[in-house]
Amino acid sequence: MCTQRKDLRKYINGLRVVETVTRDRRYERGIIVDAFSMVNNYSELVRDFLRKKGYSEISENDMLTILVMNNLTYKMIPKEIYTSEIIEYKDELFTID
Repeated sequence: MCTQRKDLRKYINGLRVVETVTRDRRYERGIIVDAFSMVNNYSELVRDFLRKKGYSEISENDMLTILVMNNLTYKMIPKEIYTSEIIEYKDELFTID
């Protein structure tokens, strides 16, 4: 865990960081959430966000646009969204369970 994230927990007990799983450090992105949130990983964070926005299906292009515009990703849809068990990807369309 990065020193900055340890410091975050030290000074702000009510928050925690949900991170994408990526090998390329250029695309690492931690999202700060409430410490008591039921969100455990990035896929759950994206699913819950899309549900709140009223989506049950979304195209690949729209997914990228929404994630970038809401600072949930930088330049690309993280690979873990494509392989998620809670967000299905088929024929360029994401379906949220």
